[in-house]
Amino acid sequence: MKKVTMFKLSAIALALGVTSVANATVVTTPASITYATELFQGSTPNATIVTLPVMNIVAATPLTAGTYQVVIKSTGAIFTAVPTAATASSAVTTASPVLAASGTTYTLGTTSDTFAFTVTVGAGLQVTAGTVIATVSAATVNNAGAALGVAVPTPITVTATVTNNLAPITASAVNAAPVATNIVDATSVATNVATSSAGITLTQAANANAGQIDLAAATGVATAFTGAASVTSIDLGNVTATDGSALTAASAQYGIALGDRINAIVTAPAGAFSALGTTGYASLMLEAAVPATTCTAIAPGISASPLFPTAAAAGAATTLTLTGTAAPVSGSKYHLCMSVAGTSARAIAQSTPTVVYTLVKAAGTAVDSNDVTASAPVMPLAFNGASRTISTYVPASVTGYTALVRVLNTGAVAAPVTLSVTSEAGVTTTAATPVIVSLAAGATANLSAATIETNLAAAPAGTFAVTARPRVTVTAPTNGLVVQSFVVTPTGALTELSGQALQ
Repeated sequence: MKKVTMFKLSAIALALGVTSVANATVVTTPASITYATELFQGSTPNATIVTLPVMNIVAATPLTAGTYQVVIKSTGAIFTAVPTAATASSAVTTASPVLAASGTTYTLGTTSDTFAFTVTVGAGLQVTAGTVIATVSAATVNNAGAALGVAVPTPITVTATVTNNLAPITASAVNAAPVATNIVDATSVATNVATSSAGITLTQAANANAGQIDLAAATGVATAFTGAASVTSIDLGNVTATDGSALTAASAQYGIALGDRINAIVTAPAGAFSALGTTGYASLMLEAAVPATTCTAIAPGISASPLFPTAAAAGAATTLTLTGTAAPVSGSKYHLCMSVAGTSARAIAQSTPTVVYTLVKAAGTAVDSNDVTASAPVMPLAFNGASRTISTYVPASVTGYTALVRVLNTGAVAAPVTLSVTSEAGVTTTAATPVIVSLAAGATANLSAATIETNLAAAPAGTFAVTARPRVTVTAPTNGLVVQSFVVTPTGALTELSGQALQ
């Protein structure tokens, strides 16, 4: 039997109008359009109709002279009307919508995700594989929010199929897939035509200042925010609102409006806001007016909290609400500052506050959307001070045995070290001067019993009797303090008495 070359078979197939379905139609677009997720959210979503980019329909299979139907199907949204279809090849003489069975106007139903148009290849002409046979523009889709407005958005995609079925698509069959026997060029791979992302993002971070709250050496009472930070305010963290690249329904960039505001709610255990008193407040201040490591006591910025009516109310509060007073600038960092009421000593609770920032969209603007939020823990409010008590202290008057106290500053700031003594009767007295003027961060000092009791000599406790077993407390305004107690025997042996309790 004589073999027939593939070239001859292809020529015969073209002559008979027979085409292969091994390949598939191709849909290309200049770029998928990214819309702002916010457009599809809120109580009255602003944009449920969005415009798709220009779609190029590429024949993957050669098309001979004749009229074909191109069926476009979407996922994630429905078409609002048949878009304009234009010819894109000299071999294609017409490209027009398929008429509905009821008349000359192609009317889509409310659930239509398919439309079709015809392309005609002129007599004696041929479309080669890889040719753009038509361009589809001005395609609008409805119900876009179903895909683009959800928490985890999915893209809107389209597929195209070239068929030889020229019957109008009726309302009852508008969503039906093309009949397999009518397919001339198989269905294309789905092409993304619309996606969504946040039009505006909020990002926030906690500050990492060292030594924010001092523990007064003389009293053991927490004082106002001091140490590495300003004596009048503390930087808990920062937030930035940034315009994204996502578009509005009109394909303009979605951005922060003049009426937008950042609100914030800071939550912490009772006592965390005691230092605010009746004159302190929290605010969001622009970084240009705030050094990178601290806030300054300046007028409130774009958001601020009201003053507490009484000091008791400040101490009992567990939330602090900041209300926006001005629109944030895109990309600018705003610091969450707590400006305390003066610098006198106040009780401050150790805590790790949390904050929820909300970008509240302006009322009455062209866009109604859900508010953008960001939340996370802010800077922990830890005492820049610590106390450790030695309950195994051996007085210097004990012969043959020597007490030794080892003090380690494991904190981030240098600090004076102060001693106090508590008698067996429970009376506590603090030395008038530090036993160590300044113990550097990371440094260690050894205190003998003689040094300790000399430091305490000015106190009524004085030196200790052989039989006395007082408790000695070591205090320093640093956020890390380790104290160990040792005793040296007459033979020089060193024994630790503190154990792990003082670590």
